[in-house]
Amino acid sequence: MSENEPVTTESERGGSDAQVPASDAETLGEDRGTVAAGRGVDRAGLETLVRDGESVAGACPYCDRPFATRAAYDLHVGEVHEDACSASEREAYADALAAEEDELFYFHLRVVAGLAALYTVLVLVYMVALGSGFL
Repeated sequence: MSENEPVTTESERGGSDAQVPASDAETLGEDRGTVAAGRGVDRAGLETLVRDGESVAGACPYCDRPFATRAAYDLHVGEVHEDACSASEREAYADALAAEEDELFYFHLRVVAGLAALYTVLVLVYMVALGSGFL
């Protein structure tokens, strides 16, 4: 399965849109009545990040939690279900982890560059204010 290939869920294939009964939702810490499966509450009582207008890139085969991106799916399976995942899932996890580390590194570089630029501008403005006798 490629990274950009969406995984179809039963509701996307035309199957029934399963509902979580209110009693199950209450045990999960929710009191919203019914919640659509794959779009409402996971087993930990947290809302999923797959919104109504988004497609599901993957659903965990171990806990049925949906994911908006393939990378999030691979990271979840590798971290949460480490003991149960297959060799190909471990390889996908390693690839997704490396990609996430690269993204985080470049994000940190952009933050440091932004802070350096802000500091430079503030120092220059302060120098101009001191030189003009404003302060």
